[in-house]
Amino acid sequence: MVRPIFGVDRDPATYLGPRTNDGAFRNNPMLVLGHGPNGKQCADCQHLYYLHYAKRYYKCELRELSASARTDHRVSWPACAKFEERTDE
Repeated sequence: MVRPIFGVDRDPATYLGPRTNDGAFRNNPMLVLGHGPNGKQCADCQHLYYLHYAKRYYKCELRELSASARTDHRVSWPACAKFEERTDE
């Protein structure tokens, strides 16, 4: 789903917001879909997972997957509108 932001349609899979030198996003690119519940972070969401190599690389299953820092996800980012509470079984 693409929602207009400031009059421009932006798809979270291709949104090119502010980034660090290695290409990673500074802010949660999924926020173009809207903000989630107050006080919730990506760490609390069931869509967050990690790939373990030399270290953990967190990813969101709602975003594209690549071996690039561009698709790394931060656990401390505020939750987006697609937030679903993590249920540990």
